[in-house]
Amino acid sequence: MKKFLKIFSLALFVIHPLCMHAQFGMGKIDEIESVQKRKLIVVLEEPRERILKRLTKKKKEDQVESYKTALNEYNAIMKEVIEKYWPYKANGIEYKSYKEVLALKKADNKDYAVVYCISQHPSSFNAGFVNSDGLNWSWDMKDDSEDRDYLDYFTTMVVNVIEDFERKPVYSTPLPDVFPSKASIVFGVSTCQYYFDYRIRTKKNGEKVDAQKMQEEQIKENAPKLKDMTLLIRQDWLNKDLPEASIKTHYPYKYKVVSSEEMDKAVVGQQEKTAYILILPYVISTSKTNSIMFFHYIYDAKSCALMAFVQPKMGAMMAAGNFGGKAGKRTIEKTNLEKFTEQVNGKK
Repeated sequence: MKKFLKIFSLALFVIHPLCMHAQFGMGKIDEIESVQKRKLIVVLEEPRERILKRLTKKKKEDQVESYKTALNEYNAIMKEVIEKYWPYKANGIEYKSYKEVLALKKADNKDYAVVYCISQHPSSFNAGFVNSDGLNWSWDMKDDSEDRDYLDYFTTMVVNVIEDFERKPVYSTPLPDVFPSKASIVFGVSTCQYYFDYRIRTKKNGEKVDAQKMQEEQIKENAPKLKDMTLLIRQDWLNKDLPEASIKTHYPYKYKVVSSEEMDKAVVGQQEKTAYILILPYVISTSKTNSIMFFHYIYDAKSCALMAFVQPKMGAMMAAGNFGGKAGKRTIEKTNLEKFTEQVNGKK
């Protein structure tokens, strides 16, 4: 019973980005303020030995150049989004490899904050971040059968001070995409700022802020606005049992099924009267099990404001928390759309 209640409380606690420190650690105020004041290093991604070995093992050597191209595109995305959205850039931004950052840390450098993305598997979550592993990548992200191991991964954005590189981060958040899109990076940066502000308000300034109540108030205020907005739904996230033609039955307001690139354009461009769905994976780790739960959010493309939120059924979260496994889906279901519609109409 005690374990049941513990998992129940934890599942409730992680439903808002403000509370992600329950999963990934809690940045101290002095660390947060250091990140805000320091020059930032964006860690560039380079080819990783484990991916190259996987390509060789599966006789996909012809995809090595595709892998390198994908990394170059990711580095360009990081540069574009960080330079536009990172709020603490008064002291500048630099771009370095993992090995270059590690060398600065070993030289006892304390002049920088660092931001980077790293992929993990739920089974290895207790081991912490292995920065040298970098990002996971698949030559065919839509192929469930040939590269199923790719689909089980999740990717985290990590923010830290350089002296703690490869240690517990100041802040980290799961991202919607295993191989990050522009919308993923925008989400990571915006929630980092949100979290820093929240921590300073509550731990430094002594404000009494209930994160769960704040979320409920945001949804109550913002969800009805979706009646007058276009909801972007990524085509590759649609469940195979949810035909595009049936979406209107479950979500009666204006929507558009788009590619990842179209969503990126709307989010980075802060498109007016536009919202979008994100699906975030959260890992709940105990001494005996690791479970992954998928939470569905709607955000405003213009302001990054939270507009609606759907979590898995509590029974499913309990079962996953106690016995391992998954709760919720990594795809958009008709039931999620129906719950979003209820929130638009003022229902919980």
